[in-house]
Amino acid sequence: RRAKSIDVSTGGPNGSNVVLPSIEGKNLSWTYVFNYQLTNSDCSDSVTGSCGNGLVFVSYLGNGQHWTLHLLHLGNTTLTLKQSYQSGVIVGKTTTTHVHISIGKNIKNSIL
Repeated sequence: RRAKSIDVSTGGPNGSNVVLPSIEGKNLSWTYVFNYQLTNSDCSDSVTGSCGNGLVFVSYLGNGQHWTLHLLHLGNTTLTLKQSYQSGVIVGKTTTTHVHISIGKNIKNSIL
């Protein structure tokens, strides 16, 4: 399957919080599985001088089904790798004017 992506305006580091989503009206448990630092060429609208970090979450639905969520341009987060968090939990703020969200169902390699 393919993932879908969208940029959502946040207002930058002093703007809206980025939160873990619910999907199809259902609250999910999201496991924080990976993070990586973005380079300066990964954005054109840095507010803080950095393009931020990419955070990867997976929600395991059972029966081999799962959602994979990539959140890009995030600043620091208080979340801990390998821990699970519910929909609605605050992930953090962005270092740019937006958060780039990629989400897909049953992606074979969730980290890429």
